[in-house]
Amino acid sequence: MCIVHFEVKMKQEQEVNEFIAALNKGEEVSVTSLWKSSLVKYVSHEFYDAVSEIKIDPARKRVMILLDLLSYNSVSFEEDVAEIRLYRQVYDFLTLFLDDPRLSTFTPFIESIYLLCRRQAVDTDGENFFYPFLRVAVRIDELRDTIGSYFNPRKFPSLAAVVFKKGSTV
Repeated sequence: MCIVHFEVKMKQEQEVNEFIAALNKGEEVSVTSLWKSSLVKYVSHEFYDAVSEIKIDPARKRVMILLDLLSYNSVSFEEDVAEIRLYRQVYDFLTLFLDDPRLSTFTPFIESIYLLCRRQAVDTDGENFFYPFLRVAVRIDELRDTIGSYFNPRKFPSLAAVVFKKGSTV
């Protein structure tokens, strides 16, 4: 068991070195495999399991996160409470994401976060598909400035660029 753990750890370190080399060349890199690794347990959030992709774009100094939020398939956003709850969950997720040790190596390549949340629907043929229902773009320094004090989720759109149409496609 320890040998397997050691081999996986060594493989991850090699993978991180390859990612850093690609980022230094200006290439976009998907670090999703690091996120999905179960080698070490980290502080978690209910959205962590919903992460389907994480890419770092060094040219834009941006990390892009794609969340498939199946728990929101049946949520109606007609009431403001559901929208405010979503903003709180996204804010909490992003603040935890900033300090996740799996991404600390890449902080020199990241100044902002772009988050796309999708939920599932069924088309007229009965096929399932994902559609984006929330887009968020935020500067990391501005997000960090809010940590440690009470954050009102109603003010989330003033912190970040938010595109949200009560659960419809954005």
